[in-house]
Amino acid sequence: MKKIYKKLTKDQKDRGIIFSSSLSKYTVEENKVPYIIETEEEKDDFPPFPFPNIGSHIPEGWEKINEYFVDSSGVGAIGELALTAEQFIKMLKVGFGYAITEVGQFQVYVGEYKKVIK
Repeated sequence: MKKIYKKLTKDQKDRGIIFSSSLSKYTVEENKVPYIIETEEEKDDFPPFPFPNIGSHIPEGWEKINEYFVDSSGVGAIGELALTAEQFIKMLKVGFGYAITEVGQFQVYVGEYKKVIK
């Protein structure tokens, strides 16, 4: 599975861009399946988060097991309802898939998915 996404420039980080579909395109997004974290080291490249927005759709062969409320502005603080990017990165698990399920003005909901084995 080929993953293609751009790292943020210093200016983009300064402006708080951490979830942006225009910055994080990869081939699986076209199929609307969760983005799978393959290694711990991969998390060092976040943000931006390369997660597709799949809304309430649960792709065939996947099960939603959790959902996170995450700051998408880049200016959230520890102790607020929404997780900061740094807090969220620590929650990500290798082998699990992640996708945006809802988008607000300053926060997003990110679903955590696992593949269903039949």
